[in-house]
Amino acid sequence: IALLERNVDFELRETLESALVFGREGLVRLGADRDEAAEIEREVRSLDAERLAVQRVEGIYAGSDRYRVVPVPLTKPRRTAVLGDTAGE
Repeated sequence: IALLERNVDFELRETLESALVFGREGLVRLGADRDEAAEIEREVRSLDAERLAVQRVEGIYAGSDRYRVVPVPLTKPRRTAVLGDTAGE
């Protein structure tokens, strides 16, 4: 945000970019279609851009409550999770 406020000619959010690339490829390797994975990447990128815009105005912690991505399983779970269930440990 500090760089953006200084009107730099170019900036790259390395951690975000690597997370998006790894996330997209992870989805593909878990069975998602490449087009579907790319669409999810675009959606996450768009949500992050919105959050960053809010943060530039309201501060670094702003927006985190507004843009939560709800995970959706790519495959049907084998069983329903039960609170306190430790069978998977």
